Parts: sequence; C-alpha cells; structure tokens
Amino acid sequence: GPGSGVHKSTDGGRSWRRINAGLPSGDLGKIGIAYAPSQPDTVYAVVEADAKGRGTYASTDFGERWEKRSGYSSGGAQYYHELIVDPLDHERFYSMDTFAQITEDGGRNFRPLSIQYKHVDDHALWIDPRDTRHLVLGGDGGIFESWDRGTTWRHVTNLPTVQYYRA
Repeated sequence: GPGSGVHKSTDGGRSWRRINAGLPSGDLGKIGIAYAPSQPDTVYAVVEADAKGRGTYASTDFGERWEKRSGYSSGGAQYYHELIVDPLDHERFYSMDTFAQITEDGGRNFRPLSIQYKHVDDHALWIDPRDTRHLVLGGDGGIFESWDRGTTWRHVTNLPTVQYYRA
C-alpha cells in the first residue's frame, strides 16, 4: 500500500531512510527479506508489486542498491514471503510458499521442492548449519525432515502438531 517499501537504519533504529535504488516504484505489498549469513552484504527480497515490478531482488551492498533477478514472487497469503538463506552458500535460498521453492543461483531461477511424502503449504524452515542438506520444514501438514536438500522427506509423526508456522 501507500508508503510501503524497504527502509534502513544505521543508528540502531533511531532514524530510518527509504531505499529506492533498483526497487519498483508505486504501491508495494508484502516484502520478504533475508540476508546471507556467509556473505552478510548480500540481501534478498521477494517483492509484491504490479506485474512489472513484482519479483525477486538482490543487493550486494547490504540493501543500498537492488537488482531484479527474476519475476518470482511467493504466493499471496499473509504468511508467505518468508526467505531463508543457506548459512553456507549465499546463492542458495528457500522461499516459503504453497509449494516451497529453492534457488541455487541467487534468485535467478527457482524450482519447487519435492512434495513426495510431504504435505503442501510450507511456512517455516530450519537449515542445519553444519550440514545444509539437512532441512526441517513446518507447515499445514506438520513437520517434515529431509537429508537431501528437499528431494525426499520424512513426516515426523510423533509430534502432535498441525499448521506449524514458525521454526
């Protein structure tokens, strides 16, 4: 809506300035944003905007300037637009969506994670920082675990959970 956008503080939140360089103009919707732990100056955003502006954006100077990487923007539900960057590979990140997506080239291309043996509507993801092939995903169907970066899944059935939203 009006006034939405990316804002940055460099003084602990006492003051904020809007960042416009490379981002779409006009009214924006939800924006999911995450930085890469292995390369902290790299920040990714998935932006809801008009047809021309919506997509995945990247910054390599901690959010000062952005470039559009693709037209991918996660689903429209209020809880999507969550990005999780692999702690060891700054080019690999996941986008929570009805069908969680992965990119391994910094947001230029996305593909869905496998849904074999897994429910859809993915909300939360934990990546093992020592072995980033190991994922734990939470969503409408409960908790699922993968040891091969989301190619195959094991449903964790010994926990009484449904619609798991946060890791």
